[in-house]
Amino acid sequence: MNTNSDEMIMAFIEELSFLVGLSLLVLAFVVGLLLLVRPALIVRLNTRLGKRFSMRHGTKFLEVPKNIDRLFYRHHIIMGVIISLTSAYVLYYFSLVYDPTLIAEYSRGSANALAIDILINTLRVLMLICSAVILGLGIAIVFRPSQLKRVELWANRWISTRQISRPLSTEKDQLNQLVYKYPHFIGLIIILFSLYAGSRLFFLYTQ
Repeated sequence: MNTNSDEMIMAFIEELSFLVGLSLLVLAFVVGLLLLVRPALIVRLNTRLGKRFSMRHGTKFLEVPKNIDRLFYRHHIIMGVIISLTSAYVLYYFSLVYDPTLIAEYSRGSANALAIDILINTLRVLMLICSAVILGLGIAIVFRPSQLKRVELWANRWISTRQISRPLSTEKDQLNQLVYKYPHFIGLIIILFSLYAGSRLFFLYTQ
């Protein structure tokens, strides 16, 4: 049953990949043909579609600091109890209740059974470590919240999203200028490439 399911999924992925690849190659062929016959049409279309979007407006809300320290320390007992109980349950579940043999039996017939087993066990170990650390933090929040000041000073780093996203806002127009300067040559290259890639794709799909 697992083998049949894997074969059906792989057949669907191959069919979808072929259709997507073929559609992109047909689109590339049409663009190349228009560059040969009507390059002005491609220039006008690219001018309409090539609009610039500023990342500064989209990430502005991330730059506004939100201080919840007072609220957190005012209700530290409630917050600590919730965190401790949640992490304690996760630790209990993955230590005593979780049974990896059930998933191992389910994936035994799969070709990737070993990889799935390694991934599941790795996730289990990570959950145990994370829940244990969070449980310790929850207990500290309940009884000694002041001890978290050192962690808070170390963790509170201001990261500017505008500096990170600045390269995305830099306009690069070299490729457009090259197409505008040599439209017929670029169109011919695109047509030849799309025809070659399409023939190779059809050959691989029919094998």
